[in-house]
Amino acid sequence: MTKSRRGRPRQQGERFPCGKLKGEGDPEPRAVAAFKRARVLAEAQVIDPRWGSAVAQLVFFKRLNDREAAAADRWAEWVGRHDRIKGFPRRSAASPRYDVGFGPVADNVVALRQTEEAFLAKFSDARKAAIAAGGIMGVMALDDVAVLNLSVGSLARLERMKAALRALLGHWGM
Repeated sequence: MTKSRRGRPRQQGERFPCGKLKGEGDPEPRAVAAFKRARVLAEAQVIDPRWGSAVAQLVFFKRLNDREAAAADRWAEWVGRHDRIKGFPRRSAASPRYDVGFGPVADNVVALRQTEEAFLAKFSDARKAAIAAGGIMGVMALDDVAVLNLSVGSLARLERMKAALRALLGHWGM
């Protein structure tokens, strides 16, 4: 005599060692956990707006080193300060470092002081050094990435931008 089975019948299929049924088409559990960890880390890093910038992405993917990224951030601040002193309107698609350099100006009218004239001369010298090394295309790529927070676009533009950044590093003594 056999005992009658109660409940629903056991489902067919491959099982884990614990007896749980493996689902068909389900991603590997480790991959799901790794994705969740990566998402949590990315969200934690994007809290600081600099980590969401185009310069930070180039550092993350090892296209720029830390010194070049510091020079790009400093360049963005300098461009922001230059734009404010010259009376240019704030750029709408700007990087966080540009906003720091531009600063809060209510009416966008600045009286030119002696320190600001000295800064404009330093900015002009730095721009000339960057153009001499990376060409105008290198400085344009630097402006796109560091100031406007756009992607570099191509490896050729990246190399020209890196040449301009190395020239700025030498010019600033960083």
